[in-house]
Amino acid sequence: MIMLADEALQSSGVTFDLHVGHLAPMKHLLSDLSPEDQRMIMACLDKRDQNALSAALEGRGLTHLTEPLAALSECQTVAEVFEIAGDVPERARIEETFALLDSQGIEYRPDFGIARGLDYYTGMVFEGFARNLGAENQILGGGTYRLAHLFGGDDVASCGFAIGFDRVMVSIGDFPLEPGTVVGVVCTPEARERALEVARAPERRG
Repeated sequence: MIMLADEALQSSGVTFDLHVGHLAPMKHLLSDLSPEDQRMIMACLDKRDQNALSAALEGRGLTHLTEPLAALSECQTVAEVFEIAGDVPERARIEETFALLDSQGIEYRPDFGIARGLDYYTGMVFEGFARNLGAENQILGGGTYRLAHLFGGDDVASCGFAIGFDRVMVSIGDFPLEPGTVVGVVCTPEARERALEVARAPERRG
């Protein structure tokens, strides 16, 4: 799934950095906390808000977690992660996944500070960031999760990703079409009038 997301962005022409992590080491560090405190801390980590995180930890008497959480986010290798978080049960699976990415030549940065901020994510997580955008530069997010049961389905593991199409288009910018390029416009019934305007625009320009 990570390789599919990477290939999709590569084929679009956008220049980006891929970050890959796993929630298990972070959850292992927070395992002694209440679910409420875990959600609060992971929300701060997800926003990359170090000031809010420090204040939240201090207010709950959890300052002993400040250093390991910061170190976890700055790890450059998978081996460093387990030196900080300990031997988490998912270690073998994590090492296998990163080894597969390496074997396929995928360019990525290990980022075990990714929290995703959503309760249903369960394990591997990844994000992509456009290099030429400002603060709002995230164009990809995904991972493994359990969500189907919330919509009446079976409680099964799933994985997937979403691409921020609008931000990708902004990052790519305007580009000339090659001669003979075929352009198709797909629309919903509600957007038919606008789609016709878009489809007729090249004709008006000759």
